[in-house]
Amino acid sequence: MEVMHNLIAIIMLHLNGKRALAKYYDPKYETTPFERQIYSKTKSQKAKDDIFVIDNAMVVHRYVAELHIYVVGNRKENPLVLERVLNCLVEVTSTLLSKGAEQKPLVDHLDKFIVMFDEVCDQGTILETDPNLVLDRVCLKKNVAEQSLASVLQSASDQMRFPWIYRT
Repeated sequence: MEVMHNLIAIIMLHLNGKRALAKYYDPKYETTPFERQIYSKTKSQKAKDDIFVIDNAMVVHRYVAELHIYVVGNRKENPLVLERVLNCLVEVTSTLLSKGAEQKPLVDHLDKFIVMFDEVCDQGTILETDPNLVLDRVCLKKNVAEQSLASVLQSASDQMRFPWIYRT
């Protein structure tokens, strides 16, 4: 019995079937015809949530915020695990795209989506499926990057001067 769950790909397609963002963990599937195949199965308005098998891969799908989101795993992979990953991606995507007064396109948050993919899955191995933790990490990376060098050095200095305060 395999304990670690693996993905083949995470794919986001626009309404017209063009790739918005994709990360492949198996080069065999990294083709445009594969994306066309999965898009053709889900392009109808009836297919809001879907699960199907194509080319020996299990695909779970959800349509959200004018994007088709697909999580692709091995045919033998547990579909509940794939669905859990998809739910996490959908919740984080919905939150990122609806922050603020107006909805912003995916391109405006591309860096956050790449971090989201990395937080959920590393080289095909599923790491995290809790959307709140993933969202915190995605936003934390941005906040750390925005800190000034002086504030980082001050924090490090404080931790070295008063180590008993910062113990966990």
